[in-house]
Amino acid sequence: MEFTPYRSQGVLEGCGYSYFVLVRDWAYRSDQVTAVNGSVVFWDYQDKVPFLAHRIQLRDIEERDGVLWQKDSMPNYAYLRHETESTASEESNIVDFDSGFRTFMYLDPGYEKMGWFLIGDSVTVAFNRIEAGLDIEFSIPVMFSEIWEDLGGCFGSLANQ
Repeated sequence: MEFTPYRSQGVLEGCGYSYFVLVRDWAYRSDQVTAVNGSVVFWDYQDKVPFLAHRIQLRDIEERDGVLWQKDSMPNYAYLRHETESTASEESNIVDFDSGFRTFMYLDPGYEKMGWFLIGDSVTVAFNRIEAGLDIEFSIPVMFSEIWEDLGGCFGSLANQ
């Protein structure tokens, strides 16, 4: 986990949280390991509607003939969940990148989704690999993690600009 403030010409425009986890892909890869690399960034540009961007990439890992094999892949769909709330089907835009990342963007004019990262113990990330496929889920810790205070301070600075 890593916290990153995003600035443009010295002006704070976003606050981000990066994660890297290993999951067992029970639904698509017979319980083999997949590394999930992603970030959640709250953006608040001047004169624009604030939004949350969730960027995610999958890296399949397996051993073949004594050699560690890795292959990057893109999820079909991903969303975030906090308690009873979810970003599923709320995306305002989905963007694919050549590096294998897919980014899901959610408008957040009331800063509600930003609050998930200030008051919640964890946020659940869910993804699937095929249309209407099963979701694989994992939680990323937020509250009292090593980046929680930095992230909260960044959000406060961003909201008070």
